[in-house]
Amino acid sequence: MQTSGLSSSSEYLRVEVTDTVASIVMDRPERLNAFNRAMWDALTEVCNRLSSDVSVKAVVLRSSSNTAFCAGADISEFSELMGDAGKVEANAQSIRAASHALQTLSRPTIARIQGSCFGGGALLALACDFRIVDSSARFAITPAKLGLCYSISDTSNLVSTVGLPMARRILLLAEVLDAESALQCGLVDRIARDESIDAEVQAMLSTLQQHSQYSLRNLKVGLYQVSQGQTEDDTDSIARFIEAFNGEDLAEGMDAFLSRRKPQFPFS
Repeated sequence: MQTSGLSSSSEYLRVEVTDTVASIVMDRPERLNAFNRAMWDALTEVCNRLSSDVSVKAVVLRSSSNTAFCAGADISEFSELMGDAGKVEANAQSIRAASHALQTLSRPTIARIQGSCFGGGALLALACDFRIVDSSARFAITPAKLGLCYSISDTSNLVSTVGLPMARRILLLAEVLDAESALQCGLVDRIARDESIDAEVQAMLSTLQQHSQYSLRNLKVGLYQVSQGQTEDDTDSIARFIEAFNGEDLAEGMDAFLSRRKPQFPFS
């Protein structure tokens, strides 16, 4: 097992790579990992870099502590934005870019969640493909308690995950959900019960690592397009489908299926 670290432009965000898994670690425990502007920008940079790293098969977003996943945006910065439309839009663009970079990252992503997952932290979790939690996890998105609004893209991610009625409860009533309630409404995928949360995360990673990386990357593209409202094929999606029939992965997958063995996909 090889472990290495990659720097980011924020002291509160770092990347740890172990074998074929990259962990994006939020490390601002004194502020419950509240994201300042530099952290949003750093997350965009990190996601873009990992998307082009062929040595990485999956990405985990996690906290350096077990007390909080992320408390959301750093509200102490808001006073600098009030009354300045240019600064407000620049800050909003940083948040949108980070969320988009995480959601469209070309590798499967897992949010590993313990403790508070509030506001922008919940939106980061929603931008991941999967959310694995333990019993300490708590979720809330509370712009109604702050006098804020949320972007259409962020609201859309919530609605597409939990449905419109539940999204109304989360946003308009600013309800706090415990881990069980989050599981019941589809906000999270798994709760670590008998095993540790790391064992649950590793089990999912093991499954993802066995699959065709070519398939996973292209399936993520299609899933994102559908999430944005696309319902019909376009020239790109048709080209991806045709391209697969000329690839090593399909040849290996077919041979493995016909031979009744597990496929050994090339690392690509």
